[in-house]
Amino acid sequence: MAKSLLKTIPFEHIVCDDDRNYRKVYEEIDELAESIQAEGLLQPIGVSEVPNSKNEYYVEYGFRRYHAICNIREKFGTEAFSEIGVNVVTGTAQDLRQKNLRENLDRKSLRPHEISDAIKAMVNSGLEQRDIAARLGRPQSWVSYHYKVATKLNVSASKAFEAGHLTLEQALYIADVPEEEQTELVQSITVAETRNEARQIAKDASKKSGARRTYANKGRPTAKNLSQKIRDFSFDATSPGTSVNTRAFYNGVAAGMRIALGDVETDKVTPDEDYYDVNFAKAEEKPAKKVKEKSKRGRKKKVVSAEVSASA
Repeated sequence: MAKSLLKTIPFEHIVCDDDRNYRKVYEEIDELAESIQAEGLLQPIGVSEVPNSKNEYYVEYGFRRYHAICNIREKFGTEAFSEIGVNVVTGTAQDLRQKNLRENLDRKSLRPHEISDAIKAMVNSGLEQRDIAARLGRPQSWVSYHYKVATKLNVSASKAFEAGHLTLEQALYIADVPEEEQTELVQSITVAETRNEARQIAKDASKKSGARRTYANKGRPTAKNLSQKIRDFSFDATSPGTSVNTRAFYNGVAAGMRIALGDVETDKVTPDEDYYDVNFAKAEEKPAKKVKEKSKRGRKKKVVSAEVSASA
């Protein structure tokens, strides 16, 4: 993971390569420049040392702040913000990219298609979706949705999504439809008179294709969804950097889910046992198993009764 060190450096030593940023559109730079000019740079820019250079640093996160300061220096001269505080971050290239993505996500400054492209790049780098979810502090379903949109849309649908003509939900429905049908579907959605009408068109097309979509925040969660959620908790709770209190909290959540699903009895729960891994198949077998065992006991009683009668 990336580590950081607070430091003050000359602004001219900073190298800005916008290709290193997941965010591609910078909005409200002038307003931000006015805020920085009035209040100072409240949040330091994240930088990393340029390999084989003398005191040069790449911007890793805080690109809007960098460009805002550039505007200030163009207006008032290079003496303005001649030195600034920065976080010098170190780590692998992948660590730094994740830091950039996490920073943008926390500030809610990324567009849906930028997030999808970032998730796709992380998967292509060899990371599992579960690992990405844990590193970004997001549900695995969230990662899965964005990855699907990044990989299942045809060129026409991708361009419409990138241009902001499609919502993430609409794009997910479109991703369920064969690629050769997506272009016509996109046209129907974009010319719809209302957003609800557009959503219904996309939803109907998804149903027609035979795909079934269930959103994590809608409807009652299934045992499969709960199982995945518990495994996500387990991944975080068992990591070396997790505190004892956090582990206990996750374990309590897992135990509560297992009780609700009938996988474990309330009076059998103990604080010294881990409940992260849930075998729902086993939980579903339990009722049948109990009936089977009960029937065996019933047959044994009948056999004993028959023997008693015979001896009498």
